[in-house]
Amino acid sequence: TGMTLMVLLLLFLAFNLVWIVKLPDIRWDYSRSQIHTLSPTVRHFLNALESPVDLYYFNANNAPARSPAMKRYGKRIEDRLKEYEKAARGMLNLHLIEPARFSEDAYKAELFGLDDEAGFLGLIGTRAGHGAQRIESFSLDREPLLDYEISHLIYKLQHPERPIVGLISGQAMEESAGRLLKT
Repeated sequence: TGMTLMVLLLLFLAFNLVWIVKLPDIRWDYSRSQIHTLSPTVRHFLNALESPVDLYYFNANNAPARSPAMKRYGKRIEDRLKEYEKAARGMLNLHLIEPARFSEDAYKAELFGLDDEAGFLGLIGTRAGHGAQRIESFSLDREPLLDYEISHLIYKLQHPERPIVGLISGQAMEESAGRLLKT
C-alpha cells in the first residue's frame, strides 16, 4: 500500500506540473466598484488597437523621498499596466524601468519630461512614426482616474492630432509658398 500511495502521489504531482501552465489565469475581484479589473469598455478599446504601442513605465521605487503609500501605488500601477498588456493581445508592449539616481534611465526620464520630485513615477508611450506622449507623474490624488489616464495616453498615440496651419492674409508670400497653395 505504501508503494501504491507513493506512485499515486508522483502521478498527481506530474499531472499538476504539466497542466498548471495550461490552466487559465483566473482572478476574482470582490471589491464593490470592481477597481482591480479592467472594465468591458477598456477591454473593447484595447481589442480595437490598430497599431502596436510601446509603454515605458518609470518607477524609481528605491527613491529616498518616496513614501510607503506611493510605493504601494507604484506597484498597483505596474499591475494595472500588466493587465493592459495582457488584454491588448500583443498590440501593447510594456517596458518596466526602475531608474537609479544618475543612471542612463534617469537621464532618459528627464529628457522625456518626467517629474523627479519624489522619484520618477511616470509613463511614456510611443508609436512608430509618431511623437511620444507622457504622463509626467502619477499622483495619489488622481488614483480613481488611473484607467482613464492610461487609456487616454494610448488613445492619443493611436489618434494623433493633425497639425494646424494658419495663413496671415495681406502678407507677401515667397514663390515656394505660392506653389504650395496652388496644389
